This record gives sequence, C-alpha cells and structure tokens, in this order.
Amino acid sequence: MAQRPLTVTVDVLGPFEVLKRPLTLRPKDTKPPAPGDPARGPVAWWKFDETDGAEAADASGHRLAGRVQSAARWMPGQGRVGGALDLDGAKNFVDCGDRADFDFRDGVTVSFWLKPRSFKKSSQTVAAKGGDTWRFHSQGDKGQMVFSLTGPQTTGKDKNKAPRITSKRSVDDGQWHHVVGVYDGQRVALYVDGALEGSVTAAGALALNTEPLWLGNTSASRNGYFNGLLDDVRLYGCGLTEDEITALWRSGAKGERAAK
Repeated sequence: MAQRPLTVTVDVLGPFEVLKRPLTLRPKDTKPPAPGDPARGPVAWWKFDETDGAEAADASGHRLAGRVQSAARWMPGQGRVGGALDLDGAKNFVDCGDRADFDFRDGVTVSFWLKPRSFKKSSQTVAAKGGDTWRFHSQGDKGQMVFSLTGPQTTGKDKNKAPRITSKRSVDDGQWHHVVGVYDGQRVALYVDGALEGSVTAAGALALNTEPLWLGNTSASRNGYFNGLLDDVRLYGCGLTEDEITALWRSGAKGERAAK
C-alpha cells in the first residue's frame, strides 16, 4: 500500500512568541509525480465509446473533447475495446483543437488501436499535430505505419538519420493493431502490437506549432484522410517505458481497457 504524506503542526519558539507552522513529512521513498509522468495518466484519452452526437469525450478528466467532422459513424461494441469511430477516408476526422495541453517539449507518447479498411494510399494520416511536430501516416502502397517528429535531432550512430520510424510489418490486413509512437528525450521508437518496429537515438525539444491536433487527417495538407476504424487514442506528455507499452497492448488484446 502506498504511504501517504503526513502533515503535523510544530510549535516553533521565536524570540517573543510561539509560532505554529505546518510541516509536511513525506516517506523517504516517494516523491510527487513530475508533469507528464504516466503515474498521472494521459493528457488526453479518446475512447470513442459514444453512440451518437458530434463530440468525442476525453476520458482523462482534462476536458479535451474532440469534435467529429462530417458525420463519422459511431460503432458501439465494434471497437477493440468497447466502441470505435468509423472514418470513411473521404471527409471524416476528429478535430481536437490547438491547445496548450498538447505543446509537449521533452517527450510524447501516442497510443491507439486501428483497423484500416484501406491503408495503401501514401500519407493517410491517423493522428497528427499539424505537419511539423509529430505525425502518424501510411507509407507507400505496402500498408506500413510511419511515426515522424520535428525538433529532436538524431545522435550517435543514428545522427545521419531522420527522427522518423517506418514499421517493418503492414497494418493493412483487415485486423486490429495497436500502434504506439514514443519520444522520451533519448530515442524515437515505434511499436506495433507490443513489438518494437524500430528506433533511433535522438535529443532536443519537440517543435511547437499553432496547428490543431487531428485524428484521421492532418491540418497540414487536409487531404490525408484515414479509412477505417479507430479506437482508444491516448496522448501522454512523456515517453512511456516498454513495460508500460506492453501493458497497454496486452490489456487491449484481451478486450480490456488499461486504467492509465
């Protein structure tokens, strides 16, 4: 069981009077979570469990709801966990806005489940904060996933590479797949179904922009529509560990939803 901090009042004898001052005692092995720490949960979490309406609720508690554009279809009970959102590849997407909450500098993790109907058109965008911060999109006609960043620079043996990872496997097979992109200030990595697809060492702050965060398209080109089902999209302001990523995948693979 986690130990709680203890607050007591201590009488401090001054030169003229007794002063009562609160003193907080914290267990030696605990410390407050840092901003963006996964212990505090995701910054935004769109479950897509709605049955109607144009609002995609944010389950993180931070009130960062998205607006569903052009009457995308809610699919109750047909997601990887609970419901899902069906995007038609022509006009549907979710506009989550340009918010200060999405202005990450030191790290980011984006996690989602997807079931493409067709993912062989290049640059179909699943999620992006404009075109020059972070983005997930298709690669060529092989159904591969790309996770790319702007800002961090590759280092060490990877210094001549771009901060961009392309999956080895295709996700365009009519099945549900769990995709996670991570930047933790030391490396950029892409995971598919709990397995590492590739990584590069990198350092530096993520770029900032004033573009909105869209799911199912990108405001940078406005024609990169995703065609398929999308479910359980989570956004963290830090880089999750491999164990945390595995836990997210395993819970979803069992049809369960991880709490954080």
